[in-house]
Amino acid sequence: MKKISLLCCIALAFIGAYYLINKTRTPDNIVYNMHEHIQSKKQLPKFLEAMDNMDIGKTVLVGSPKETIYGGTGFTKYKRNNDVVLEIAKTYPDRFIFFPTVGIEENAIDIVKEYIKKGGKGIKLYNGHYDSFYKTMGPLNRKELLPVYAYAEKNNLPIIFHTNPYHENIKNEFIDILTKYPNLKINCPHFCLSSINTTRFEALMDAHPNLYTDISFGSFAEDGLKRISKDPEKFKKLINKYPDRFLFGSDTVITDNKRKTVQWYTSLIGCYKDLLEKDTYTCAVEPDFTETFSGLALDEEIRKKIYTTNAQTFLGI
Repeated sequence: MKKISLLCCIALAFIGAYYLINKTRTPDNIVYNMHEHIQSKKQLPKFLEAMDNMDIGKTVLVGSPKETIYGGTGFTKYKRNNDVVLEIAKTYPDRFIFFPTVGIEENAIDIVKEYIKKGGKGIKLYNGHYDSFYKTMGPLNRKELLPVYAYAEKNNLPIIFHTNPYHENIKNEFIDILTKYPNLKINCPHFCLSSINTTRFEALMDAHPNLYTDISFGSFAEDGLKRISKDPEKFKKLINKYPDRFLFGSDTVITDNKRKTVQWYTSLIGCYKDLLEKDTYTCAVEPDFTETFSGLALDEEIRKKIYTTNAQTFLGI
C-alpha cells in the first residue's frame, strides 16, 4: 500500500509539474525557436529537455541534406531527413513545426507540394550557402525553383533561405527573387550573413519589407556573439529599426555528437536569450568556449516580438 501511495505521489507531482510548465505557454507568450536541424529521433529527448530548460515552447525543425548533419559540400540525401522531421512534427505537433527542404530536381515544386500536403508549414532552402551548396546547386533564381517561390507566395508559406549576399552574384539573384515575389516571407538567417556589413543588411531590409532574419550564428556562435559584444549599441539600434522582422533561433544542429549534451544545448540556447535580455552575460558552452559578453538588454516589448509575435506573423498564425 505504501509503495502504491508513493507511486501515486510521484505521478501526481510529475503531472503537476507538467501542468505548471505548459499552463504558462499561451499563444501570447510562447517562445518560438525558428531555426533548428536534427539528425534523427534518437536526439529528440535531450533537445526537448533543453527546450524545457530554456522555456522554448515550439521549435521549427528544417529538413537537412546529409552535408548539413555530417559536414561536407554538395547537396545529397535529404529525403530521409525530411521524413524524420515530418514524423517528429506529427508526433509532437505542440512542440515542433516542419519545414521540408528540396534539391535541384526539375520537379522541385512537386516535391514541395507533397511535403506541404503531409504537414509542412514552410520551406527551407540552402542554395544560397556559397561554400557548401551554391557551387553545385546553381543560381538561386534558376527556372526549377521559380514555381516554388510562386507557390510559397500564393499560399503564404514562409521560406528559411540561407543566403551569402557578400558574393555579388548571390546578392543579385536573391534581390531578383525578393523583387519578383514581393509578398513572399523569407527568413535570411544569421543577420542575413551581414553582421559585419550592416549597411548591406539595412539596404536589403529597407528595400524588401517581407524580409526577416534570425539571431542565430550556427557553427560560428562564438564569433557572432563576440562581434555583437564589441558594439552592442549598433546592434541594438539595428533591431530597434526593424523590430517586427527579427526572429529567435539557435541553429545548433542536433546530432549524436557526444559533446552536444543536454547541458550544451541548454547553454547555447540560453546564451542567445541572454544576448537579448542582459547587459552582460557569461556564455559557457563547454567544451567549446566560456566567455563574458556584452548583451543588448532589449526592452520587454521588443523581446516579446522577437520571441513570439514576429514568429507568429512569419508563420502565418
